[in-house]
Amino acid sequence: MSKKNKLLSVLSDAEQEALYGLPEFDDAQQLEYLAVTETELALANSRPSLHAKVYCLLQIGYFKAKHAFFSFDWDEVEDDCAFVLSRYFHGEVFEPRRSPSMNATPSASRSPNYSATGRGRPPSCRSSSSRPHGPCGVT
Repeated sequence: MSKKNKLLSVLSDAEQEALYGLPEFDDAQQLEYLAVTETELALANSRPSLHAKVYCLLQIGYFKAKHAFFSFDWDEVEDDCAFVLSRYFHGEVFEPRRSPSMNATPSASRSPNYSATGRGRPPSCRSSSSRPHGPCGVT
């Protein structure tokens, strides 16, 4: 008997994703969960870069929805990122890159520049591999 068969499986993969996976907001949920207070916006604006500010606001919204923090790549959250950029950072140019929590440098070959106006948005790729992560207070 293999070790896999010895483990009790209570939740299906779909149920695990629904409980622990990265939220996938519709338009109404974006308005609900990604709307922030002045205090939350001030916290995000205290971050040193636009990437960290957007990342912080996304983490706040995802925490409101799922009571967990997540590690994600920008291409997994393009719709939410575009929403945050258009609502809070009008006209600022944003080049998607790896999550600020990973302290990565931008990758010119991974995705194009896009701005708060939504022009040149990267392709959508919501992944089921996202797992809970640390708080939004990253640099």
